[in-house]
Amino acid sequence: MKAAALLLACCACTNVRLITDYDQVLDQRISALAERTESFLADMEASSGTPPGTYEQNRAFYRDAKATIAALRLRTEAAGQAELLTQHLQLLDDNIENLRKLHEMGQEGGLKPIVLGPARDALRAQFRAIQKLEMELRRGA
Repeated sequence: MKAAALLLACCACTNVRLITDYDQVLDQRISALAERTESFLADMEASSGTPPGTYEQNRAFYRDAKATIAALRLRTEAAGQAELLTQHLQLLDDNIENLRKLHEMGQEGGLKPIVLGPARDALRAQFRAIQKLEMELRRGA
């Protein structure tokens, strides 16, 4: 009986956390990256088939997006208990890389409209998942 009471007391006072805490910096930087990505895709739609849409003229977007994601992954990995966030950031990085490859293949023609819709959907899903997780963490869930 004493063992059961001791076990209950220990469980009641132990605050077990299975995921990292809310990270305001990650939240702000992922929101800013989502905005830059939406702007980039809108620019690609507006210039589809014209010179401003070429891969060479837009390499900086991919470099900057991938650098931002890499820095956020390092941040989440350092925080510990952030496997879920790290996985989401990896998926986002994979989707940016897939878009980059498609853009590079299209070279002079830029990103074709047939690519932009599915690419936007995939990227939005990744941003939404990360932002939703951060919102839940902010609420303390």
